[in-house]
Amino acid sequence: MTLVLDIIVGTRPNFIKCWSIVNNIQKNRKFKEKFNFRLIHTGQHFSEEMSKLIFKELKLPKPHYHFQNEPGTSMTQLASFSSQYERLLEVHRPDGMLVFGDVTSTLAGGLTGRMNNIPVFHVESGLRSFDNTMPEEINRKLVDNLSTLLFTSMDSADRNLSLEGFNSNIIFPVGNIMIDTLKYVLEKNNVRCTPTNQVMLTIHRPSNADSKLKLNQLVNQICQILPDRKIIFPVHPRTLKNIQPGTLLNKNLTTTKPMGYVEFIKKITRCSLVVTDSGGLSEETTYLGVPCVTLRDNTERPETVNLGTNLLANEKNLKEVINSQLKRSKRTISDHQIPRWDGKTGFRVLEHLVAFYD
Repeated sequence: MTLVLDIIVGTRPNFIKCWSIVNNIQKNRKFKEKFNFRLIHTGQHFSEEMSKLIFKELKLPKPHYHFQNEPGTSMTQLASFSSQYERLLEVHRPDGMLVFGDVTSTLAGGLTGRMNNIPVFHVESGLRSFDNTMPEEINRKLVDNLSTLLFTSMDSADRNLSLEGFNSNIIFPVGNIMIDTLKYVLEKNNVRCTPTNQVMLTIHRPSNADSKLKLNQLVNQICQILPDRKIIFPVHPRTLKNIQPGTLLNKNLTTTKPMGYVEFIKKITRCSLVVTDSGGLSEETTYLGVPCVTLRDNTERPETVNLGTNLLANEKNLKEVINSQLKRSKRTISDHQIPRWDGKTGFRVLEHLVAFYD
């Protein structure tokens, strides 16, 4: 009997992460015979660059269901996504659902699934920043507690779940599913790391982007630290509304709309440094060997810091940290740096799902 598996996505990182699951089901006979998947798009990211373009680039199928985004707070969106999904479940009930990461869409899927007695499988479980002021941290913890199986990307996640009392029988180290997609894009487009004097800057976290004063001061500080570098700044929709006209006048700064995934990765491989507040991007730069500075006081991905490819920074030590990272010379694409970051994570997830249902 073929089982129905709902794949819940809503944001750019979700789209990137789900590619490997979709690709493995479509191309692997065993998985194709075992699962029919339904791609459920919550509509959390709805702009062309943040959604539709990535589907086209990665040749993802058109979502089977695409919910209407409800503008407002995270709680407003959570209620909207959950109610729309629950109405779908009343008509078409799946045998299980996959959720990714830590965004509002992830929690909406996990909560609705659990309340309707549908097995929930969480990819990227166990990540912890230990900062409960981050909405993502709350989402991670809640979704882990709602889930039937927990799929982890790194050893620190396994330890976190163990310390929190989760049964080891439901924890499965599978690797980093985002690296599956990254490897595919690199190989398909024959991309090689060729560093230039370019620097990539991305900012979207509420702690950095929701204050107009802090955001504009932070960007200008980075430009002053790097006067001889060309800084590329793709502006996230939530960040754009807080950029004050006329304040970002540095001649070495170029602002752009959000980029498609392929274009973004190509640019990253040509950068000498990435400055960001994204967790996922610190993983991609670690895999690529591109020095990264994360604009946060903590990270849920400590392996990237342990390897030295990523360092944390704030306004007080930013100059020192940036200069330190610019001195890093090693740039290599290496599968062995962190266990199971090898492009086979999606396959391992599906193998565990087959075993679960059998």
